[in-house]
Amino acid sequence: MTPQEALKALEERATHLADVDYEEIKYLMRQGIKRIPIPVAKLHRGTLIDRVRPNNDERLFTCLDDLTYIKKEKVIKDRLTEFGRGNCPYQPMFYGAVESSQVPYQRITAIAETSELYQDLNGVSIEGELYTVSRWRNNEELQIAEMVFSPEAIAANPDTAGAFEKQIGFLAGKAEENEAFLREFLIFISRQFARKKNTHHDYKISAAYTNIVLMHPDISGVAYPSVQTHYQGENLVLPPSTVERALSLEGIITQRLHKKAPYTHINNHMECADPLRNPENFTWVPTDPVHVSSADQIRTALFRPEEQ
Repeated sequence: MTPQEALKALEERATHLADVDYEEIKYLMRQGIKRIPIPVAKLHRGTLIDRVRPNNDERLFTCLDDLTYIKKEKVIKDRLTEFGRGNCPYQPMFYGAVESSQVPYQRITAIAETSELYQDLNGVSIEGELYTVSRWRNNEELQIAEMVFSPEAIAANPDTAGAFEKQIGFLAGKAEENEAFLREFLIFISRQFARKKNTHHDYKISAAYTNIVLMHPDISGVAYPSVQTHYQGENLVLPPSTVERALSLEGIITQRLHKKAPYTHINNHMECADPLRNPENFTWVPTDPVHVSSADQIRTALFRPEEQ
């Protein structure tokens, strides 16, 4: 099987992934494509990454292990049962968001990717839903694979467009590696990362690519555009080894997402006091009221004047 034949087979299987075995996807990439192209970028030291967890039933998290990648075996077994954009079932990964020129507050991207309320086009919750935002700092420069070849993402985000032009420059002149094929493959893979989800099977190709490129000793994660922000935000998926080696916690807060479609409002709620001193037993304190929206301010944000 030639690489071109393998790509055609992947493109065909991408139309009905629920019927395709994950191992077949991996086989087509590793044995068919063979030399998997990796568009490499740098995640600079000091980059801030926001990660979000929903507070189901309004319960506050009590320890740091609840906020990083999933570590508890029972939770992995009971809840991590589906494919994610960068993970297989029962495979913990760290998902987070970084700032972009279009979404400068990375917590907004992280909430958008996590919140079913945000994603619901007709969603309504005036009282709001509670989320915990943990902020992490990257303490060393990392090399990551960046998925910047999707035409839809390029059109939506000048950051992606700029990164794409740089990657095209790196590809230029690679005649011995078939530049046209590499570009075609990377467009296909980037579109899988930019794919809207119908079922978790839709993530099989992006999960396979993530796992293959993370086998490279110099690659520490994958960056891809945020589908839920219409490609204007930027996401990361990092394996546990990268988190343990390179990330440190900066702080933890809770925020409440209020919504009356199509309008949303994110409000401050509580702060975790010195979580690194007590990582197994958090102390929560209310956010200074000066930084918390009042009920009237929330209604103003969600309702038009004629509705109030």
